[in-house]
Amino acid sequence: APVRPAQGPSVDRVTLRVHRALDDLTRRAQATVEVTLDADRYRALLAGLDRLVADPPWSEAATSPAEEFLEARLDKEWRRLNKRAQRARGLADHPAAYDEAVHDVRKAAKRMRYAWEVAEPVLGADAADQVAATRDVTRLLGERQDIVLTRALLPPVGADAAAGGGATEPWVRV
Repeated sequence: APVRPAQGPSVDRVTLRVHRALDDLTRRAQATVEVTLDADRYRALLAGLDRLVADPPWSEAATSPAEEFLEARLDKEWRRLNKRAQRARGLADHPAAYDEAVHDVRKAAKRMRYAWEVAEPVLGADAADQVAATRDVTRLLGERQDIVLTRALLPPVGADAAAGGGATEPWVRV
């Protein structure tokens, strides 16, 4: 049977509650960003970056071929990603730990993607293919993380809907 969104007052309450929760998260995140950008620590970081650009502390490694450095960096990021993926596989029977471990895989995949992006001008088309592949992986893992976070919001929303005498499932079969 096709599935269509449920309608009615309880769905409206659920929708309103979800929107309020997301608005609250957005407000808190914005406040955190504003405080962070106004902090002495952030201004010190910007000043340090300005000094770094003006007078980079080149090491002996700066004279060696970029390919050597990039291959070592890519290998390091691959090991990190593989280690996180193996850990997640081992936690498949423990949902909360698994969700956290998969989020760690996502973060490692992002680092891998960033390393490939840096390597792209030197390594060319092969690196570009890897950038695209890791971008797809991080996008999918990001969508999964969104689901994990949304899933945590649903029990109180369902309880609120039930308390109001409405349907507790937002989808009905027709």
